[in-house]
Amino acid sequence: SPLGLTDLYLGLPSPEMARKAEVVCTGAPPSDDQRERLGIDVPAFPEHMLPYHNDPARIALGWPSGGVIATAAAIAGVLQGFIADLKGRGSGIWTAEFLRNAFPPRNPDFLDPMTGQPALRGLGVVVAGSGARALRGFPQEVSPSAIGHMGAGGQIAWADPESGLSFAYVTNGAHRDPLAQGAIGLDLSTKALKCLAPQLE
Repeated sequence: SPLGLTDLYLGLPSPEMARKAEVVCTGAPPSDDQRERLGIDVPAFPEHMLPYHNDPARIALGWPSGGVIATAAAIAGVLQGFIADLKGRGSGIWTAEFLRNAFPPRNPDFLDPMTGQPALRGLGVVVAGSGARALRGFPQEVSPSAIGHMGAGGQIAWADPESGLSFAYVTNGAHRDPLAQGAIGLDLSTKALKCLAPQLE
């Protein structure tokens, strides 16, 4: 590929199928007390969907809304490709004009029905913005222009065009409690930033 990524697939070839970890559920679902205390309608991970996520035929086919099979390094590499092309020094897969058009929120006043906070959705990405960044999957230390996405079950990936950093975490352990899942992703993101903080000063 132009980015030199070998562990990124949308439609996993048969020879690679044995490398893929099966998705399993972990942790306890959110309690009624948690939902009431936080005032957030938190659905539990749909455990009945596990056969769907683990179906070799679907994995081989690939589906754009959640069928990418990749390593964390490959996902971070795609995000680095975004940053590089946005700054005009990348491989040219995406034009800077396309990315500048794709990243801003399309409906900045639209509220996420689960959190009640602005959803800030661009084209295929979530934008950190200001305010409650954690509820959109971003550590507070990233810039408002950071983009990324929390995937189903515990995946998280983001890139910050201002610092040039990208981060990705993937797991086959789909947490039954989306709040706990989000807290884990936020903790990992924050720790990664703290490790790099001395280099960014």
